[in-house]
Amino acid sequence: MIFEPMSEKFAGMLRDESRIQGHAEAVARPRDVDQLRQAAQEAAGQKIPITVQGAATGLEGGGVPRGGWLISTRGMNQILGLREDGGAYYLRVQAGVTFEQVEEYLRRQIESQAYFFPPNPTEKSATLGGAYASDAAGTLGRVRDYVNDILWVGNIVAELELALQAVPKCNWGVLLFFTSPGNAKAFARAVLPVGYAGCAHFDTAALGLLRSKHELPEDAREAIYLVLCGEDDAGLEETLAAILALYLEIGGREDYAWAAEGLAELEKFQAMCHAVPELINSELDKAGRIQPGLCKAAVDRMYVGLDMIP
Repeated sequence: MIFEPMSEKFAGMLRDESRIQGHAEAVARPRDVDQLRQAAQEAAGQKIPITVQGAATGLEGGGVPRGGWLISTRGMNQILGLREDGGAYYLRVQAGVTFEQVEEYLRRQIESQAYFFPPNPTEKSATLGGAYASDAAGTLGRVRDYVNDILWVGNIVAELELALQAVPKCNWGVLLFFTSPGNAKAFARAVLPVGYAGCAHFDTAALGLLRSKHELPEDAREAIYLVLCGEDDAGLEETLAAILALYLEIGGREDYAWAAEGLAELEKFQAMCHAVPELINSELDKAGRIQPGLCKAAVDRMYVGLDMIP
């Protein structure tokens, strides 16, 4: 039997970042596709419901078992290979591989030209299988948009082939603060034709939380973060100039437009995106309340396209 009876050593698998507490009768920890298939068949044969869990970083309890058996893909953490096809690179991974593992692997393996997996959700220790299943997104898009192929075991993601992208030579970011209600939406409508590589929207509640860790304009009601990518600085300078002109036209202030150049500097803005769900969960912990879906809903609002800003 590939399943083990639930015991205290598996207690950490009975909750995720949603703070929901679950329960299960048994746990399977497959390390490859054959073991995953065996676990699924064993549960199906006994007609026992299963919950599939990755790194338990979810924000709405999707990986928390409510009885039945639990299958953890944490042991399926092998990078299976990198292939090149017509100048494009694809990376095949088991479902339990994390975003951190992918980043580290690519830093070591591709020396002639840097490649990366664009989606950058709020938690780099999340597994690729879990991120795909939960339709996770980041400033540069949704995980599902960059998955080329999937190996399924029944309804369980076993392996994924990731479509990598070349790292642009130039990477800029601009964080714009808005002090008047409705100005963020007006700016979003105006800037859509200008173009951007990725975006995030911070509403009033998100900025309120971030002020506990970051020095932000006190009168800011909303903020929009735009990522600009290209192959030359001149092109990005034109785009940035157009963006700033639109921002100023609707009443923005020059000192409320914060810019960053280069991947290292962009990490500072990205850290703010990552901090929002952590701060929400911290506040819920202090209040002693569990509100399933609240944190995930906030993150989803943050990563909406500019055309969807309320």
